[in-house]
Amino acid sequence: MTVEEDPRDVIARSRMRTPQIVIIVVATLVNMIDGFDLLVMAFSAPAVSREWAVQPAALGVLLSAALFGMAVGATALSGIADLIGRRMMILLGLSVVTLGMVVSALAPSYGVLWGARFVTGLAVGAVTTCVAVYVTEYTPRRWRAVAISWFAAGQPIGAMLGGLIAAALLGPLHWRGLFWVGAGLTALLVPVIFFALPESLAYLISKRPIGALEKVRSILTRLGHPPITTLPEPEAANAAEPERGSGTRIGGIAVLLGLAFFTVMLAFYFASSWTPRLVSAAGYTDVEAVRAGTVFAVGGILGTLGFGWTATRIRAGLLLPICFVVSAVAFVGFALGLGSIMLAYVGAFAMGIFTGAVIAGLFATAPAAFPARTRATISGLVIGAGRVGSVCSPILAGALLGAGWSVGSIYILFAGPLVIGAVACAIALRRPSEHRSARQPVATP
Repeated sequence: MTVEEDPRDVIARSRMRTPQIVIIVVATLVNMIDGFDLLVMAFSAPAVSREWAVQPAALGVLLSAALFGMAVGATALSGIADLIGRRMMILLGLSVVTLGMVVSALAPSYGVLWGARFVTGLAVGAVTTCVAVYVTEYTPRRWRAVAISWFAAGQPIGAMLGGLIAAALLGPLHWRGLFWVGAGLTALLVPVIFFALPESLAYLISKRPIGALEKVRSILTRLGHPPITTLPEPEAANAAEPERGSGTRIGGIAVLLGLAFFTVMLAFYFASSWTPRLVSAAGYTDVEAVRAGTVFAVGGILGTLGFGWTATRIRAGLLLPICFVVSAVAFVGFALGLGSIMLAYVGAFAMGIFTGAVIAGLFATAPAAFPARTRATISGLVIGAGRVGSVCSPILAGALLGAGWSVGSIYILFAGPLVIGAVACAIALRRPSEHRSARQPVATP
């Protein structure tokens, strides 16, 4: 490597090395544990409801506290990482998550538990955005879609494992014990990240904190590359990153990707939260309803992982809109197939696969669409739009059901936003930006 070469170019063009694999594994673990921390309230809800005589409406508010916090955290707090560094923000965020889980375990009342869940969600929202950006910046371009897919799969896998843990431990440990488990697992991640993860190269180059050159040299050596003698220009155009567009163009891309995130999260969290309940309302047994929800979850995991493999062969600008459209078709197909439980299972699986693929694809595209100096801030706003969708969908579905809408008509309604997301995504990925590869996504859960 010559002195003139930008370290970001070197990372983007190089082969995957062991330290980078470690980064991806640790990031996936973070997302898995965040997935558990987010949904532990759902596992604890029946016991909490019985202990405190919480009414269904109040329980719904409690269940949405962490999701609401995630929306605020991703939007309002992620930008702090552009000031203090991605690594420091992840460490602080996980520390706050640990504290929130401890307070949840000790909560003496409904109000304290709601506040603790909200704070936990705040931190998870900020951490998820920062980790997605972090993985993007340290993964070679040809492997980025795969890496982000594994990272994005961490949250549903963590939620699924959390369900298994809850089933085994809820009886002997009580619902408070589940929060202690989450606090312990999250706390264990803090020293792992402190010792295993270096600071973001993009942050060091763009913000130039004290000792930035020495840290960049150390990171390059750790990754098996020759060190540099001077730092490159913060926003230098380079071979690995296409030319950056104007501020207006970047803003337009942010709005379009934010709209795409909102629509898919609206549909995904509706299906994941309500499918068991609505399948039961359609006349099937509780066991069949739970199976439908499980099939959706498994499809989501497979779709998330499968996107990375597919994105190495099909351009993201084509692949993502296709997945959006097929997701919409799957929602309609599920609605039309509710007369047969087997068709409902097939529809649930298809909904999970393609919405999971879209979420992975957007996590793999959004962060690197923006300049390094404001990447965490803008990515947080874009991903935060998706979190707003995740908060709105359970409330909207409940209102529609209460208004007398049929199960099938609700699913057909939620297919509509996915079509809008397909259009927004197609336009965004056709527009040039500094950080979008013409071949595949360059850039969570």
